Amino acid sequence: MYIWNIGLSMQIELKKLYELSIGITSFYSYACDDSEVTVYMNLLNTYAGLSKYREYKIKMEAVHKQFMSMSIFKGARDHFFEPHDPLPENGVCYLNLRHWPDLRLYCIRYNDNLVIVGGGDVIIHGEGASEVKLSLSREEKMMKQIAEVLKEKINETEISVILNQMGGMDFVGDLKFEI
Repeated sequence: MYIWNIGLSMQIELKKLYELSIGITSFYSYACDDSEVTVYMNLLNTYAGLSKYREYKIKMEAVHKQFMSMSIFKGARDHFFEPHDPLPENGVCYLNLRHWPDLRLYCIRYNDNLVIVGGGDVIIHGEGASEVKLSLSREEKMMKQIAEVLKEKINETEISVILNQMGGMDFVGDLKFEI
């Protein structure tokens, strides 16, 4: 799992998740400081190492199915997400996993056709809960920083959003930036 150094400069690169972007919704994640592994892939790998592997494998398969449903059939509609702020103007939210409220996956939802998948964590109740809450707070801050920088870069036309052949949307431009 990444340990964020909030307040320090960090190189971010948006990377398209091709295995999920096969229809009307395109999915991206980000990698930090020249890493080839995105935070989403890192999260999947982290769950693979947990003692409750079977339980979390089932949960991550459900996440994957939900993303595939968005991509192929429905788009990234509102009901798939929970806003983290009362009115998330920056698009930062988390995936709505009604059956597993202990799993939270942060996203930046631009519209029904474009989502950036961030990191997340297991919500632990009881012992160790404050450590996880700190981790979630860091990921929330990271996603908000990414959303702010992307908004600036899109407004300055350094990054564009275009419609792709499948009906999804893609980022075009220099997808490496510092936050």
